[in-house]
Amino acid sequence: MRTRYQQKKADYRVDISEGKEPTPIPLVCPTYVSLPNFTYITDHLARVPPQQPGRIVGCRCTSCGPCCSCTKLANAISEESAEQIIKDGIRSDDNLEPGFDFGIAEVRCSAHCKCSSTCVNKEVSNRSPPKLEIRYVNKDIGFGLFARATIQKNRFIGSYVGELYVRSVFTKFADEHPYYYMVRPQLFKQPVLIDALNFGNYTRFINHSCRPNVFTKNIYAGSNKLLPYPSFFASRKINEGEQIFLDYGPEYFASLGIQCQCGHCSGNAMD
Repeated sequence: MRTRYQQKKADYRVDISEGKEPTPIPLVCPTYVSLPNFTYITDHLARVPPQQPGRIVGCRCTSCGPCCSCTKLANAISEESAEQIIKDGIRSDDNLEPGFDFGIAEVRCSAHCKCSSTCVNKEVSNRSPPKLEIRYVNKDIGFGLFARATIQKNRFIGSYVGELYVRSVFTKFADEHPYYYMVRPQLFKQPVLIDALNFGNYTRFINHSCRPNVFTKNIYAGSNKLLPYPSFFASRKINEGEQIFLDYGPEYFASLGIQCQCGHCSGNAMD
């Protein structure tokens, strides 16, 4: 049973990450609304079948620039130069299927790199979010992520994390909830899905709009360069109080058998 004090404060949580993020993420909702039930994490939980591991590597730069091995890897991925990528341990080209698509990808310096914490290529690895808060929107939408202060264009918002499954395993229950994100990382022959239903971070609250204010890049960084982190960046200046929106894309709505109802539809609604 809740005490009167707990009932009074039930509509506000000072930091939903409970200190796991460098910047607190408050949550605000009416007292009659149940708080989100999930475990807060800051990195992926691998549920995929075991694979042949590659070596986690990092650059030895003191000042990262064009010659940095992380930068070279990022350029190789962007140019889809499969024959040139990672003979030094991140992946074997034998694991790639024909027509493999990396999308927009970058490799960022991580804790395994020799460069200092001030390296400009470590912004995503450090995972420092801007001032954000989670708010209850309404009964149809649920919760959303909002800016607590102005966010400048191209500012890092956050990286999507959760439980990792290969698609063949995940599709058995994917239609039961909407908290998943599909990526095609370099180590696996089939897509990997990031499931944030039970384990995730604040980015699981980013709602869809056909007029988004963030864009996505697949970032290889942090403790595991074998897997990508879908990372969100401001596509324009986001004012204080604005909700953060991402374009989920038509495949998301088709997989759930629902229609986009954002009011700004650009073809994501099902026929």
